[in-house]
Amino acid sequence: MSSNNILIVGATGKQGGATVQALLSQIASLSPSLTPPTIRFTTRYPSSFAARVLASSGASSIRANLSSIDDLHSALQGIDVAFLVTDKDAGEEKEVEMGIRFVEAAKKVGVKHVVFASVADADVASTVPHFRTKYKIEQALIESGLSHTILRPVVFMENFPQTPSASQTINVSAFFSTFVPKPLALISTTDIGHFAALALLNPTSPPFKNQIIPLSSGVYSVKDWEKATEKAGRKGWFWTQGAVGKVVWLTLSVTYRRMTECELGLVPPVPRDDIT
Repeated sequence: MSSNNILIVGATGKQGGATVQALLSQIASLSPSLTPPTIRFTTRYPSSFAARVLASSGASSIRANLSSIDDLHSALQGIDVAFLVTDKDAGEEKEVEMGIRFVEAAKKVGVKHVVFASVADADVASTVPHFRTKYKIEQALIESGLSHTILRPVVFMENFPQTPSASQTINVSAFFSTFVPKPLALISTTDIGHFAALALLNPTSPPFKNQIIPLSSGVYSVKDWEKATEKAGRKGWFWTQGAVGKVVWLTLSVTYRRMTECELGLVPPVPRDDIT
């Protein structure tokens, strides 16, 4: 392990937060004879509750707006490796700009390795905007010459609300009724954080250096989801009825339809035994 100073972008989000927690866990298991790396994270609001929770866990915050090149240069000074995740809600053009700006700033200040959280099938999903943006950032990172790891996770399990609600009914009904009877590859952001932390702590290791790594926790059907919810004591939810899902589906974004047409994320990555 040769990572001394680590910077996490998006630490108050799902993937970034999971990465910070995984880093702290993996660092805690290091030999006492090794100097542990420092973990920093960017935030626009260091005094926010989420930022204060992260700071109390052992990471330090750096106030930074990713739209500002000056903020980026300041945040990246002295950083050896960095984790980047971009926000699709920023809009296609702005997301790409922010990602490329980060890559350029990282190269300019001498960051040694960048781990980028992309998305499964980014290279073949030109019809889906937030897949297309991730691929453009991937290409900018590769072409920059920076040492890198690109993670391509499938659909997040956490995208589905965890408690019974109208929101959960809509999300689960629409998603699974669209893909039935095909199984769907899903991943927990906890698993993404685990592999992101491994890449950050081992940037020169062959499994991670200049690698594109697809990530999936497994392949699941609507029956698997039903069994899991029943095991948790939540029986009889009407989202399991296909007709409801079909009706709800008609009101939702065309993104799901495009994913169905491309069969994106339906097939899990080929297993690898060189990463644990």
